[in-house]
Amino acid sequence: MTRMALVNVLAPGNNEAAGALQLVELLQLKGCVVTADALHCHRGMAKAIVGRGGDYVLAVKNNQPGLLRDAKAAISRRQSARRPTSHHQDVISAAPHDSFRHPR
Repeated sequence: MTRMALVNVLAPGNNEAAGALQLVELLQLKGCVVTADALHCHRGMAKAIVGRGGDYVLAVKNNQPGLLRDAKAAISRRQSARRPTSHHQDVISAAPHDSFRHPR
């Protein structure tokens, strides 16, 4: 397993979200999963990560009620469509990014 830690970069205008987008554009993310807090839960970040070959896990908070509702509904649909599995197998449910409409 490869792990990587990145150093701090100066964000343009002290805008952390813009700085994170710039950083993603520098990385080859094929086969990687990027995790980020709710500040980075927006279309631009998701597109940038996927555009670099990665997958993502982005946090959604209550301050985006439409997105939170849509995410919960998408996950619920996936879980209800899940097939039975062996008791030896772990199952992780996730909603694909195109299953719900982002409010921005």
